[in-house]
Amino acid sequence: NGVGAALLWTGQGRLMLDYSATDGSDVGDLFATFWSLFNGSAVAGGLLTFFYFSDNSSSGNTSLYVIFTGLVVVGGALMLFLKPPESVVRAEGKKGVGQNKFT
Repeated sequence: NGVGAALLWTGQGRLMLDYSATDGSDVGDLFATFWSLFNGSAVAGGLLTFFYFSDNSSSGNTSLYVIFTGLVVVGGALMLFLKPPESVVRAEGKKGVGQNKFT
């Protein structure tokens, strides 16, 4: 949980900084979008679980596992549509990884 999470959070932060403008003017927008999606998914997962168990008398079964596994697979597949940081062209015309002052 600790070491793996540290690597994932570091990679996520680096990717967002690589996508940002050179002067860092849109870093706040990128982080706000990320945190909105991140926390929204936690709320949606909690609501899905709540409504699932309010309709079913079971204490958990395969269908809930399949629902969450399907959502994870769809999320992983959507990640394939992200542009690589080196192909991102910023508003000021600069291209590539490590072009902003934060990296």
